[in-house]
Amino acid sequence: MKTLTKLTAILISLSILMALAGCGKQEQDKLYTVSSRYMYSGDIVMDADDAYYFDPPIVLEQNGSGINLGEWRGPAKAYWGFTVPEEGTYDITIIYSRADGPEVPGYFEAEKRIGKNKWEDFAQLAFELPPTGEDSEDWSEYVEFWRSGIYDLPAGTEMRLSMYPDSNLAGDEYFINLQSITLRKRENAPE
Repeated sequence: MKTLTKLTAILISLSILMALAGCGKQEQDKLYTVSSRYMYSGDIVMDADDAYYFDPPIVLEQNGSGINLGEWRGPAKAYWGFTVPEEGTYDITIIYSRADGPEVPGYFEAEKRIGKNKWEDFAQLAFELPPTGEDSEDWSEYVEFWRSGIYDLPAGTEMRLSMYPDSNLAGDEYFINLQSITLRKRENAPE
């Protein structure tokens, strides 16, 4: 009986280790889905709960003004899928909060789908987000942040957008709380 119990415990432990080893990029590739809303204005809106995958320790949280991705620390990434409605340059606006402290650097990374679970780097945009809270405990103030865009997105192309902090962010330091990302087609963009 003791041998059977030990064997069961070993099998359970192995199953957990195999599941953890499968986490990450391969797992999120399997989960890819177009999960955005297209507004009449042509905007592509990706809310926190539209993310089709986010690395641990990121979690979906309910806050006073809606849902956000929170507990975001370390090298964790969040991913959204969308199809480009019209060719052009799309600027990025996010709604986020961050407790008082130094600006935090991060990246948007756009990848173009070239096959099933195959992606090609398309663009990487750096940003620095200022704090929005009044003190180191205040995560309640959400603001908009605008970033010049991703150029020459081809119409009808499936894209994957990820967002993540710079690797210099300390492992236990929180990144941001994110409510949404909006891609807005720039009018009169240079050809």
